[in-house]
Amino acid sequence: FEWMRGPALSGWLTKWPMKSQSFGKSTRRFFVLRDHLLSYYANKPQNEEEVMVNYSPNSLHITPNSTIELGSHFFSRCIIINTPLDTLQIKAADDDEEWKWYLE
Repeated sequence: FEWMRGPALSGWLTKWPMKSQSFGKSTRRFFVLRDHLLSYYANKPQNEEEVMVNYSPNSLHITPNSTIELGSHFFSRCIIINTPLDTLQIKAADDDEEWKWYLE
């Protein structure tokens, strides 16, 4: 996303429902991490305006009280993001992609 200003990371990841959403199946979503906000979309945004206009409840604010760790979900390796308000579990396509998200 060369049109994004400031540090950002984006790409396709698999997510499981957040704890607040209870049960459900895993889905593939396009994630954008920017300015301590992790947002996800069903389709890849085409430009920065689309990201800003589509600011949705499908996001987590990463705060100093948040933790990010490598873990597992149903025997599958994943990244677990715990915030004061919710928990999100995401999986990258491969180890390199996983480390990129984990270390960011």
